[in-house]
Amino acid sequence: MSIISLVERISLRLRMSDDFARAYTALLDRWPSDRADLDVPHRFGTTRVYLTGPPSAPPVVLLAGGGATAVVWWAVAGRLSASHRVCAVEMTEDFTTTRPARTPDDLAAWFGDVLDGIHLGPDGAQATVVGHSYGGWVALNGALAHPKRVARLVLLDPTTCFGGFSAAYLMHAMPFLLRPNARRLDRLLDWETGGMGLDPLWRTVTTQRVGRLSPKLVLPKRPKPADLRHLTVPVTLVLAKRSRAHRPERIRAMAESCLSRLDIVELPHATHHSLPSEHPDEIAAIVDR
Repeated sequence: MSIISLVERISLRLRMSDDFARAYTALLDRWPSDRADLDVPHRFGTTRVYLTGPPSAPPVVLLAGGGATAVVWWAVAGRLSASHRVCAVEMTEDFTTTRPARTPDDLAAWFGDVLDGIHLGPDGAQATVVGHSYGGWVALNGALAHPKRVARLVLLDPTTCFGGFSAAYLMHAMPFLLRPNARRLDRLLDWETGGMGLDPLWRTVTTQRVGRLSPKLVLPKRPKPADLRHLTVPVTLVLAKRSRAHRPERIRAMAESCLSRLDIVELPHATHHSLPSEHPDEIAAIVDR
């Protein structure tokens, strides 16, 4: 399937304006010139994965936040593709789903199937899995179920892994959650980032899909501390110090109490929603450590 046909299907399914299709395609145009598009079959349907970098290089799997799309990784992919096989998973919408994943166990099965589809698993190379926000929870949930398939987790300001959202964030998000639309999401983004100048194409892709079709997100369930204590996969926890989604110091304390193989990196100028689009150099350097 070509990228043009995928964008057309997205736009038709969501009844979006041409702004979404133009912005989505423009972000893909920023990817390295060797980008390949792979449709991975799994037990719930098919998932699009964007690939770049040498096929024989160490693999890195990128999972975006809830409501975001895989194209958000354009800058990170560009910086990693010289030395890694980058695999960005388009998990927000599964446009050929035969039945939706409904539980964390379903999502863990999907995670394993996708790794199989890009030849990462027991008989292939282990992957570094990078997840932002909800994508961090998907990565952690997948690693708990398939620890031998994951070489390392890099969790970017993850949600529902070591703590919940802050009361202030939920209060500001409530108008959007009750009646989603692009204007209310814009307001939430502006508040959480303190008015940071987010990439306009990313903002268009993110906001123009709102209110037309809800993301097929599995309701996250916070892992039990006992399960986290048995996790053998090394974890790099990246905290956005200016995050308003939660209290970074509380997330740090909970992670330190549960994980034995833990490295913590703080990004002093990052907010929750400015990751990963506005801090690609820092993220690439962390993955390369």
